[in-house]
Amino acid sequence: MRTGFLRNVKLLHLYYVSVAIMIVIGVIVMVGAYRSEHSIEEMQKLTEEYTSGQNAINELMDASDYLTEKSRAFVVSGDTEHAHLYQEEVEMNRRRDRAITAIRDFNVNSSAYEKLEKALDESNELMKTEYYAMLLSAVGHGIDEDIYESFTGGARLSVKDKALSDSEKISKATHLLFDDNYENKKNSIKNNVGSALEELLGELKDRQIASYTAATRLSRRDHIMFLLVLLATFALAAATAFMVIFPMKRSTEYIMRNEPLDLTGSAEYIYLAEAYNRMLAQTMKNHEKLSYEATHDQLTGLLNRKIFEDKRDELQDQDIAMIILDIDHFKEVNDTYGHETGDEVLKKVGAILAASFRLEDYVCRIGGDEFAVIMRKMTPELQNVVRDKINRVQEKLLTRDGLPKTTLSIGVAFSSDEGPEDNIFKKADKALYSIKAAGRDGYAFYNEM
Repeated sequence: MRTGFLRNVKLLHLYYVSVAIMIVIGVIVMVGAYRSEHSIEEMQKLTEEYTSGQNAINELMDASDYLTEKSRAFVVSGDTEHAHLYQEEVEMNRRRDRAITAIRDFNVNSSAYEKLEKALDESNELMKTEYYAMLLSAVGHGIDEDIYESFTGGARLSVKDKALSDSEKISKATHLLFDDNYENKKNSIKNNVGSALEELLGELKDRQIASYTAATRLSRRDHIMFLLVLLATFALAAATAFMVIFPMKRSTEYIMRNEPLDLTGSAEYIYLAEAYNRMLAQTMKNHEKLSYEATHDQLTGLLNRKIFEDKRDELQDQDIAMIILDIDHFKEVNDTYGHETGDEVLKKVGAILAASFRLEDYVCRIGGDEFAVIMRKMTPELQNVVRDKINRVQEKLLTRDGLPKTTLSIGVAFSSDEGPEDNIFKKADKALYSIKAAGRDGYAFYNEM
């Protein structure tokens, strides 16, 4: 008892030391964090501005290229979908305007803004050419005025262009958007955007470098302080690892694998491990028992009706054969020989069924004297396989074993069978009742009825 008491005292002292060291660490970290916070925030802000600025300028250029692409596509094809997408970009998406607005929020020199504003003005001038070209193409392609007015920006054809033939209108529209003059304007926009991007990102990068240098100095001081804290806590960490963490880690691994704990260590640990092992053994035993009882028929050991219904629903879209079996005149067996003999007959039938079908098949008892088998990967082309299984069951039932003569009425259906019934169970059940109506002791396939 005294040994256990001393051990508890040592652990308690370790706890007090841990709390004290954590308080010291907390104070040191708070001081360092306070000094570094502003520098880190500045670096983060500049990084976000750098990325946002690059994205905004790229978005401006992408939007301009997008308008070119859609206007050219419409002029060439006459497909109004391209024209509507063009107008949607201008009126709703407005990526060019949003990009300029976003860049205005950055604290950078005005030279980059001026170039971007110039690029935007050039892009707007280019839009007038694009609108006019689309108007020419729309008229040339015979598109209704009430349609093309929505995407031509209010452009109006000159008297000279109105006199052109449809093909000449389309040809001129194509020329407007593909000639050297248009390309020169596009290149001017790209040059202004590229120059603005270079200036904007260059200035942001310089500010990033300055902020990074300041943060580096603070970081070096923090590293020295952290090293002192690390040395102070190393002994505590090592002691905690060997006294607490390693034993707990080993036990956790056993618990995760549902294995009994290793009975090594202190007397207290061994006591807890033994209690856990007893609880684990009983829990696993109870789990296995409950799992078996929940899925199996207690008398025959076959799968129960719940499992049958689950598998029937689960496999309804697969190729299966369903066999429904009833023991003929089973009530007379119970009335004549007693329920114990009836139970033996049920167990006999269950054992024969279990031994006659494949491991991948589901053999179930679904009622008093009703059994069912779900055979997987079965189609009507394999009907003889099912027939052989049934014949084997009937042969085994003829074995003399002191029990009353037992025969079965059997109905079989395939999931691919066609018929008015809406599911395979009803099909097999209909085949079963056809045998009962014919005098029992036999089998029938739904597809042969």
